[in-house]
Amino acid sequence: MVPFTEEEIQRISEAATPDALVPAPPEASEVAQRIADAALDAYTKEDWQYVLNALRPDRAATYISSRPPEERPELLLLIESPNRRAAVERHLVVSAA
Repeated sequence: MVPFTEEEIQRISEAATPDALVPAPPEASEVAQRIADAALDAYTKEDWQYVLNALRPDRAATYISSRPPEERPELLLLIESPNRRAAVERHLVVSAA
């Protein structure tokens, strides 16, 4: 962690305006996606269970659909409530269509 002084934090926050933002280079999205995928690959079964049960069904479906097809049935089984699992499955079907 890099320690910042109060003055540095103030200058940074003042510079963070829409006019001061610079678009990221095209490869930045690819790098960000690889980092996100690596983070999800590190999730344990307990991590997935917590996340999938905490999210709205549509968001849980988005997470599940982003995983490889062979992982999806196991992830669905981590959703504790049968009604909630059915709601997530409905969103998965809609997003696959």
